[in-house]
Parts: sequence; structure tokens; C-alpha cells
Amino acid sequence: MQIKKEFRGLIPPLTNEEFEQLEKNCLDYGIRDKLIIWNDFIVDGHNRYDIAQKHNLDFKTEEVDFADEEEAKIFIIDLQLARRNLSEFVKIELQSKKKEILLIIGKEKKIEAGKLYGEKHPKEDLLLNNKTSHNTQKILADELKISPAKLAQAEVIIKKAPEEVKEKK
Repeated sequence: MQIKKEFRGLIPPLTNEEFEQLEKNCLDYGIRDKLIIWNDFIVDGHNRYDIAQKHNLDFKTEEVDFADEEEAKIFIIDLQLARRNLSEFVKIELQSKKKEILLIIGKEKKIEAGKLYGEKHPKEDLLLNNKTSHNTQKILADELKISPAKLAQAEVIIKKAPEEVKEKK
């Protein structure tokens, strides 16, 4: 089993208090949740794995199948977004990372579609085929239950604010 920096970097770090509580729970009750693995890389359970290594604890794993690394990253982000203890700002940071991945996937799909169907798709063809436009910003904002404008403002802070400002969020 390996740890991939890009995967672990998607996970907001636990506070010292959160890590100590997780460690105590693992020592008291064992590691109850399986570590999720893809292609021998941990995609969920990095902290539990660290604790298991430190204290020689047993754990179980579950292998999952993703089409590619981008799909694995989206899975990691979605799991993190489900955590209850994340601030709204951290959730927006995660959603911003997800947006970057989705944009990459979208560009790849557009290139592939261009190879299959020619370089340009007239808007009229999309409308005739009942296909609506895709708005990643709105989709991600809806998932967070905030407005697209608030998401856009937070993305500016994420990209331009000094680290000490981000840490206060």
C-alpha cells in the first residue's frame, strides 16, 4: 500500500485534537472502518493508516475501481465534503479543487468529441437534441447549498488571499 501526495493533499488535515481522538478510538476499539484502496494507493483512511503503522494495529481494506486518477480524486473530495466538522470555507476550497478536476475532464471530453464529431458543435444542434448547457459553477454551488456568486467570491480568496487570512476561515 502506498500514499500518493496528490491524494493526501486533497484531505484537510485533522486538528491535533481530532487526530488524538481518532488515535484514542483506534486504540480502544480497533480500526473499524476499512481503508479504501485503488491501484495500491490509499484513497480513504490516511490517518487511520498512520495510526495503524504507529501502533501495529490490524486493519481491513477494500479495493475500489476508478476509471482514472481524476475519478479517484473526485471520490476523495466527495468523502471529505461529507465530513461534518469542516468549515464552510474549507468545503468551498474542496469544491474549488473538484471544479479544477471537472474542468480538466470536460476539456478531455471536448477534445474527444471533436475527434469523433468534428471540431465544432453548432448551438442549434445541442438545442435540437434537448441538451442543455453545463454550468460547473452552479452545480458545485448547489452541492454546497450556497449561491454561485458566493462560491466565486470564495475562489478569489482561495487564489489571492495570504495564507494567514485563509487559516482564519
